Amino acid sequence: MKQLLLRILCLIVSVPAFSQHPLIDRICQKQNEQDICHSWIEFRVFQPMTDEEVIYSLQSICQKTDQDSLSPYAYYIEVDSASHPSAKGNFSTYFDGHYYDFSNERLREYHMPKDSASFYPMVFRGRKTAGVHESGLFTGEIPLKSAEMLRSFLQDSCCQIEERPADPNNGRPYDEIRVRRYRQGELVRSIDLSFDPVSGLPLQKEIENSPNKVGAQTVVTVYRYPQEMPVLPTDFFSEARLLRDKKEILSEYRTSDYRIDGMKGKKIQPFSLQELNETKRFDSQSIEGKPAILAFVKTDCSFCDSTLRVLNELNGELTEPKTVQKIALYTDKLPQEIEPEIETQSFSGRVLYNAGNIALHYGVHAYPTLFIVSPAGEIIKIQSGYVRNLKRLLAETLTQKNN
Repeated sequence: MKQLLLRILCLIVSVPAFSQHPLIDRICQKQNEQDICHSWIEFRVFQPMTDEEVIYSLQSICQKTDQDSLSPYAYYIEVDSASHPSAKGNFSTYFDGHYYDFSNERLREYHMPKDSASFYPMVFRGRKTAGVHESGLFTGEIPLKSAEMLRSFLQDSCCQIEERPADPNNGRPYDEIRVRRYRQGELVRSIDLSFDPVSGLPLQKEIENSPNKVGAQTVVTVYRYPQEMPVLPTDFFSEARLLRDKKEILSEYRTSDYRIDGMKGKKIQPFSLQELNETKRFDSQSIEGKPAILAFVKTDCSFCDSTLRVLNELNGELTEPKTVQKIALYTDKLPQEIEPEIETQSFSGRVLYNAGNIALHYGVHAYPTLFIVSPAGEIIKIQSGYVRNLKRLLAETLTQKNN
């Protein structure tokens, strides 16, 4: 009954999805008329716990495409940061089923159709996670994607939307959209956006997560646009262009021996972590003697949810299911961030949290990442990322090792 009343309250404070929103309709229409957009973006994150402000400077080039079934846009984003110098030169780009991301001194590549599963959005427990090419840290800041964000507000019954069209006579030169999202009757996110009334392009976006709480975090994005769009080479969205402009990165990091690749055949690195809903810690020494699967996961990743579901269903594929230890290592720091997920998921294995540093030591750079460990504590296989035949792959690996 309590949950029902909270849902009703959420509907009361929100604007129904079928309401008319002429300003949002106009902004989306104007953005839909844009074929290409070049922008400079300042992305500021304020960390309240440390009073630290991290600032990234982005160059974004986005071009509409009608021939790609995976994405309506090809894009290129390059990163610079005075507060995080190591981010200088990082980039991500997507075009024609090819995604490249260089960050944290690692180059990740995904190409259709070899890695096709990573490109398609997944929905699990009502939560949608975009394909890898649309889920990067800065991909959501692409100006032409703000129309997609506005439409998502209209579809969310827990969003309260206020439209404020430009009115220079009253000191409001820009179109403004204010969004307040409620969950179980409590304000969980506030979003203020301003748009150019002529082009429909965003000028500023301010998002506050967990407003009025100690851990509230504010992210501010400011957009600037050149007066004239620079002329791009005809092969700008191509690997040939990357090989010219990013030759050193592609030549060096494509052949790098990453830590994660070099761990196969070696003993697992020792760790001790708190176990969820238990007073004791879990020590890696207790893994020895039985085969095990270490699954590094995050709570905000539906690919991770699907992986844990596969691990739950794995017993039916094994001749001796009880001998396999299944361990989920969440990189989330706080147990309250994990508990609701696990209660719904009912994961049959052990759940450990605050595993972020352990993931770094293991060389994990994508989620989920699974390590299959022999009874002797030796890593016999590493699976980075989710694949559709994951259950069969795990079962075959465990069966072959036991035989």
